[in-house]
Amino acid sequence: MAADLDFDGKSPYEVLGLEKGPESTADEIKKAYRRLALIKHPDKAKTPNAAAEFAELQKAYQVLSDAAARGALDDYLCAKAAREARYAQQDGKRRKMREDLEQRERTVVRERTEEEKAKARLKQPRRGDARAARGGGGARAGGCLEAGGGGAAEAG
Repeated sequence: MAADLDFDGKSPYEVLGLEKGPESTADEIKKAYRRLALIKHPDKAKTPNAAAEFAELQKAYQVLSDAAARGALDDYLCAKAAREARYAQQDGKRRKMREDLEQRERTVVRERTEEEKAKARLKQPRRGDARAARGGGGARAGGCLEAGGGGAAEAG
């Protein structure tokens, strides 16, 4: 049914030039059709696609002059407008969700950077710690390894 209601991306109201759309009265529809029929009739209009334009005009008038077809068209246009409004709201929600996600990602990167800086500070020996490491603590560790302490454990 949607294919019957779609006139090259326009609604029958747009084909007849009715800006009010579904609020247009039957008299307004009739006047618009007659006005455009005089202009676009193939005998009067000398354009090569005049017959196609006039056929589209007639089809739009038939849809709008039939009460059942017009009701179906109005329902279709109302549903289409509601869907577009829903999508517009979703885009706002999606935009907010994306912004929140980006903010959380920046926070994580900042925290990770601070964590990496703290780890780097831990790896750098302080002046007092460097002397202690060169003193007795380092020699004992080296002596154990040279004495083969690790090898004796593996053999036993």
